[in-house]
Amino acid sequence: MSAVSVEKAGDFDHLRTAAGLDLFVLPTRKWKTKVVRLHAHAPQSDRNAARALLPNLLRRGTAQRPSMVAVSRALESLYGASWSSGASKLGDEQILSFRLETVEERFLPGHPQLFGPALDLAREILREPHLEAGAFPAAVFEQERLNHAREIDALYNEKLSWAFQRLLDLMFAGEPYGRPVLGTAADAAALTNRDVLEVHHELLNALPMRLFAVGDFDHATIVELAERLAPGARSAPPAPVPPRRRPAPAQPQVVVEADDVSQSKLVSGRMVDLTALSEREFDALRVLAGVLGGGFHSRMFQTIREQQSLAYFASASLDRLRGVLYTSCGIDAAAREKVTALVEQEIASLRSQPPRADELDQTKQLIISGTRSMLDSPGSMIESLEANLSTGRVRSLEQVARSVAAVTAEDVHAVAQRIGRPEAVFCLEGASRPEGA
Repeated sequence: MSAVSVEKAGDFDHLRTAAGLDLFVLPTRKWKTKVVRLHAHAPQSDRNAARALLPNLLRRGTAQRPSMVAVSRALESLYGASWSSGASKLGDEQILSFRLETVEERFLPGHPQLFGPALDLAREILREPHLEAGAFPAAVFEQERLNHAREIDALYNEKLSWAFQRLLDLMFAGEPYGRPVLGTAADAAALTNRDVLEVHHELLNALPMRLFAVGDFDHATIVELAERLAPGARSAPPAPVPPRRRPAPAQPQVVVEADDVSQSKLVSGRMVDLTALSEREFDALRVLAGVLGGGFHSRMFQTIREQQSLAYFASASLDRLRGVLYTSCGIDAAAREKVTALVEQEIASLRSQPPRADELDQTKQLIISGTRSMLDSPGSMIESLEANLSTGRVRSLEQVARSVAAVTAEDVHAVAQRIGRPEAVFCLEGASRPEGA
């Protein structure tokens, strides 16, 4: 089956098979490997835990190789081909990612046919799991379910990640965006074999997919291989929808939870108006977040940590897909109110006047060097393209770098007016310690 058309999508070629599968291919001899990633898109829901557990069960064995050891040996026999998988979050979606990497055949003695057999093995792992009486083996299922529950519990030990999840619970209660990508501990405890079989069937037959390939590929070959990996009709992931605007509350929700931590974690969130956002404004928002809290030079770091000595770290980040500006600080409990006020002060300062030339230039250089460094990593290039597809702004990495370079101080000042009032502040608070303790 041949591809219907070939278009450019940033640094990649975009093909769509007659069955509707979207392929994004970067034909190159730059690296000594071939990389293929299959991304399945699902709306975040109460099925998050089951979907996140599924990749761990699939790696435990196939119909022909009914154990993890047998699968590992098969991969090793293909000159150490690697297979990995997992779940991540992108806006309101949960992304199931399946990744195959092989050595480029031209570097091997005799130039053996390696990628084709490796893709057949990947297809076997993905589509033909080891089942007993139509279900995952009971002992394997229970072991992986417990491992998944422990992974969710471990989030609590990553205190900053836990604080951000609690912030999402406050800001986006009942919304897909606020759900934990791995599900909750209660979700994991309630999982059944049937739940995971259902999401596996959903994966193979219903979920929209994209396939990314980087390496020495020609279009005809990658289309043929893609149809072996993901046969059947496929719908494209839904087109990006601008996030719904909502009025900010007159006063933010403020929640403080005590915990046995030596360093309190203070995080906040506020919405950003993305309505009719131009490409220049889109990049200016990224620069704004960098000026505010994107490195050692940033305003939050310099004011809160260096000048006031009130934080161990201070940073800001921006989700330009959902339109949320986050701040985070590691503080002593006694400094919470002072630090909260300083964060608001620095955001207000960007609304009131443009950034200085030095902080603007440093921020842009950091973003540009980070963007161009992605050109050295197939995985980073794929993740960047996936994020761009989700925002509906697909550009090459060099185009992004040039666009960021063109952002002016006035551009940053203008988009600062799009930053809303804080909607929620969460502090995971430890005991207050005297200064110098």
